Amino acid sequence: MENQGKMVSLKEASKLTGYSPDYIGQLIRNRKIIGKQIYHSVAWVVSERSLSDYLEGQGTKETTEDEGIFDKFSMAYEQIREFLFKPANVYRNLMYVGLFALSIVTVLLFYITSVSIDRKIQSRYAQKYEPAYIIQPEK
Repeated sequence: MENQGKMVSLKEASKLTGYSPDYIGQLIRNRKIIGKQIYHSVAWVVSERSLSDYLEGQGTKETTEDEGIFDKFSMAYEQIREFLFKPANVYRNLMYVGLFALSIVTVLLFYITSVSIDRKIQSRYAQKYEPAYIIQPEK
């Protein structure tokens, strides 16, 4: 992204080109122009040089269908990799895995405790009330 000239916001790029900021963002995501996300899922900036190159050629880059599929998979892979392996995301994902494991352990401990309590109640009931109902054989 070096040597790409001045970086401008989507709003400024919209004023320069007449395109909406959403469309310019779509051009960035489709890799028609060069852009960078400044804050996570908030602000994007676009290279002025890349934008002017796109306007001159009107984005008529000839690509075969296979290249388009490869670009889509490549872009999806990069987005997934970026999401999973950013340092902040790694820690957050580890926290989610830890919370999930903790919840599983909690449920298992609750089940084991409730089963043991139920067995104690049944054994006390059997010791206290069942002998009265048992008929002793006569001798």
